[in-house]
Amino acid sequence: MPGPVSPGTASSPGIIVLALLATLAGCGGKKPHVPDTQDLAEMLPVLPAAEAPVYATGGGPPPDPIVALAVGELPWDEALSGAAGALAVNTDVLTMSDARLAAWRAGYPYALVGVATETTGPAELPTAIRGELDALRRPGDQVGLTRARVGEQDRWVGIVGRPVAGVPSFPRQHDLGDRLAVELAGGLQWTLVSPTGQTRSGVGPVSSPLGEVGEWWLEVRGGTGMLGVPLHVGMVMPTAPVLEAPGEAAVSPADARDRVLVAIEDVRLAFDLPVPREDPTLHTLSDAPLQEVVDGVWDHARNVERLRSAGFVGGSADQVWCRGRTPVACVDALMRSATGRAALLAPGHRLVGVATRVETDGVTVVASLASE
Repeated sequence: MPGPVSPGTASSPGIIVLALLATLAGCGGKKPHVPDTQDLAEMLPVLPAAEAPVYATGGGPPPDPIVALAVGELPWDEALSGAAGALAVNTDVLTMSDARLAAWRAGYPYALVGVATETTGPAELPTAIRGELDALRRPGDQVGLTRARVGEQDRWVGIVGRPVAGVPSFPRQHDLGDRLAVELAGGLQWTLVSPTGQTRSGVGPVSSPLGEVGEWWLEVRGGTGMLGVPLHVGMVMPTAPVLEAPGEAAVSPADARDRVLVAIEDVRLAFDLPVPREDPTLHTLSDAPLQEVVDGVWDHARNVERLRSAGFVGGSADQVWCRGRTPVACVDALMRSATGRAALLAPGHRLVGVATRVETDGVTVVASLASE
C-alpha cells in the first residue's frame, strides 16, 4: 500500500529564489537574467493541467520557473504535477485518497508512494519538501511538484509516483461498446474488472470489449511494480471517491465489523447493486480465515471451498481480506485491487459475513460473501 501522507510543514526563512538565481548567474557560461525580489514575489504560479482524458506521463521542464528551480534534478512528471496542483488549490487536509483521485483525473496511472506539503513566502523555494520527497522516492520513481498562491503565500504539494515500464498511454474515458486496446509489453499481466465484478485477464497487449456502462478497473502487474486505474464507460469520472478514506479508527472488533459492513453497503449502492444482508454463519466462517491471514497462511481457493462445504453452493461465493489504518481504508484498498473489487461487486452476492482484528496501527478484515 502507498506510504502515509506527510504532514504539511511551514518553512522557516527558506531559501530566497533571488539568492539562488544570483548563485546560478555566477557559475560561468551564459548568465541568466536575474529578476529583482519584487518581480519574484509577484511571479504567479503556472499550474499544469489538472484534467486529462488519457493516462500518460511526460517529463520536460516545469512551466513555472520557480518550480523548475525547486525541482532541480528530480524526475518531474507533468501529469503527476497536475494532480499536485489540484491538491494545492483545492485541498486543505491531504489524504492518499485525495491524491489518488487527483492523479487519475490528471491522467497519472501509476501507484503513489506518498505526498508532502509545505508553505513558503512568495519569493522562497521550499526546503523541507525536498527532503521528504527524497526520503520517499527510490530510483525510477517520478515526482510531481507544484505551487499555488494561497493568500499571500505559496502552498507547495509534492507527490512521488512509481511507474511500470512497458505501459503506453491509453484513454481513461470510453463510449459503451468501445474496445479497450493497450499495447502492454510482453510479460506484463493484466486483469480487467467490469462494474458487475466480471473479470478478464491475460499477458501482454490488452484487447477487450467494454460492454457495460459504469466504472471498470484495469490492473497491470509485473516488472517494476503495478498499475491500477478506473476506466469510465458511458459516464464521466465522479468528482468524489465512493469511500471517503481513511475514515474513523475502530475502537473494537465489533465496531470495526459495523464500519466495514457500512462501507461495503456504500460501495454496492454506488454501483447500483443489491446490498448484502449480514449472515451469522458467514461471520463465523470468517473467524478461522482471519487467524490464517494473521499467520500468513490464508489461501483463497481453500477458503472458498470451505464456504461451499458449509452449504453455500449453487451460486456465487467468495472471500477477501485487507489491512488498513481504518475499516473504511481497508475496504477502499479492496476496491483498488482486481480481486477485491470482483468480490465486492459480484451481483449474485446477497449475504455477507465479516471478521476483524483491531490493533494499535489499524485493522485486519476478512469478508466472506455468498448468494442465498
